[in-house]
Amino acid sequence: QARLGCRSRAITEGHRIMVMRSHCHQPDLAGLEALRQRERLPTTAQQEDPEKIQVQLCFKTCSPESQQIYGKSQPLV
Repeated sequence: QARLGCRSRAITEGHRIMVMRSHCHQPDLAGLEALRQRERLPTTAQQEDPEKIQVQLCFKTCSPESQQIYGKSQPLV
């Protein structure tokens, strides 16, 4: 949470780090680890089948008349 107001900056090149501005708070090790884990997770778009997404989008954007003929979209599992 301290990161919201912190304006620290650093430039990294390989293993070299040049600090431009220091942090204005103590390290939040638990928050950093949670952030790293979130960054490693694949996004929803990467997890789902692109064809399934396109079919769902097609149903969401079709006219009400077409929905009456073909039915409303149901989540595919």
